[in-house]
Amino acid sequence: MRATDVEQGANRPQVSAIDDLSLPSVASLISHLGATTNSTEYMLSPKAWRNLTLSETSRLVSVAYSRLTDWPLKFHDFLREEERSIRGIAVTSPRLHRLKKFLFHDLPPDLNFLLDGFRGYMRDESMDILDRRRGWATDSDIQSQAYVTATAAARQLGIRAATLHALATRVGVMEIKKSGGVRRHFTLIQRTALSSLKQELSDEIGLRSMSLLLGMSISRVEQLADVGLLERRTVTHGLVSTSLFRRSEAVELIDSLKGGGRVVAHPDREISFAEVSKYFLSQRAEFVSLIYAVQERRINLRRWDESARGIAGAIFGRGEFLNWHRQQCCVGGMTIPEASAHLHVKQEVAYHLVKSGLLKGRAAVRGRRSVTLITSGALSDFEQHYAFAVELAAAMCLSVGKVVAVLSDLGVSPICGPRIDGSRQNIFRRKDIDLVSEALKAFTDGRSENINREYSLGPTDPQTAGGGA
Repeated sequence: MRATDVEQGANRPQVSAIDDLSLPSVASLISHLGATTNSTEYMLSPKAWRNLTLSETSRLVSVAYSRLTDWPLKFHDFLREEERSIRGIAVTSPRLHRLKKFLFHDLPPDLNFLLDGFRGYMRDESMDILDRRRGWATDSDIQSQAYVTATAAARQLGIRAATLHALATRVGVMEIKKSGGVRRHFTLIQRTALSSLKQELSDEIGLRSMSLLLGMSISRVEQLADVGLLERRTVTHGLVSTSLFRRSEAVELIDSLKGGGRVVAHPDREISFAEVSKYFLSQRAEFVSLIYAVQERRINLRRWDESARGIAGAIFGRGEFLNWHRQQCCVGGMTIPEASAHLHVKQEVAYHLVKSGLLKGRAAVRGRRSVTLITSGALSDFEQHYAFAVELAAAMCLSVGKVVAVLSDLGVSPICGPRIDGSRQNIFRRKDIDLVSEALKAFTDGRSENINREYSLGPTDPQTAGGGA
């Protein structure tokens, strides 16, 4: 920032001191208020300010400083100029519409002071309208404008009308009942009382908003509230109740999970929180246990995806999570889709294993559904007694078809497979594999020697080259 700018700004009437403005916020502000110099017009696109040089950044900050030194007076001038430019036109200026959307929906946290200036401007405009109306409006007309219907007030606050009535009773805001026909009745609230309701809702959000903030379903948010990880305040009006949560608690919960330990894992061996919540944590106790485990550093995070909403940004190492999940399922058991993930097979294969009796399961009732649960012991027994052809192929560095052919030559046939019972994978008994383990080892060693011999007698070998000639 140039010294001349600071000097000029010092002589101006400063209404608000602005500190710690980020460059994206400055660029957004200037983009919506308009450039003050020709040299900064090309910097206003969202892509441009990410690649600014140091000198261009200085000019951008200088322009922002000149805009903000006498804030909000200059902002009021901008709005009045915009109003004069569209005087006589019934529609709202597109530029002013974009500015209002920026202020109320896309405003960066370090520019929250802009809302105070905008509200001050709108308050001045409202008083100006009242002054101009006093010449012809009656007292009853002016008095009727001092109230707003409960439905309109609830829409302004972003809550339901029933929630508004409950909060009005709690805060002490007086409601006026007014008939509007034979069966219809309206509830009116003073416009000046809306500020009290806004203050009550300053740090509180509804259940749906909390769900979006945390990046999880509404039922998961309720589960966290049931165990006390989130404080829930319920307001009731008639038969309608609304749950309110504190935004600061959501931020604290996310920070407590972000501060967990990190573990190095291959990108292919990662599993996201969304996948974990959808396919593994079928019981509420498991979901809550996972949150506690991350907070208490009993399970580490691989990394955190900043582009995801809230807790959905947590990324686990697949191996560590599966080990933790198997320990959680020691008593109650896991579902067949969960067991398929532990066995590294598709769900259809796991269902076939249960149907054929190779994987032991028991029927259980969860809510309105009947499910088959697999205990960790049953999973360990299956891994101890049976082996997939894919597993053997990976260990022997052969294709699945080659492994099946070699074992068939040695007299070992699969007990399940596409040609036997329609299973999508060939499955062998481990005791049968152990009986021919020496023959398999000899076959693997012989194949390795052949590969090494072929590699040593490649095209660069003189004998091979001569024979080819």
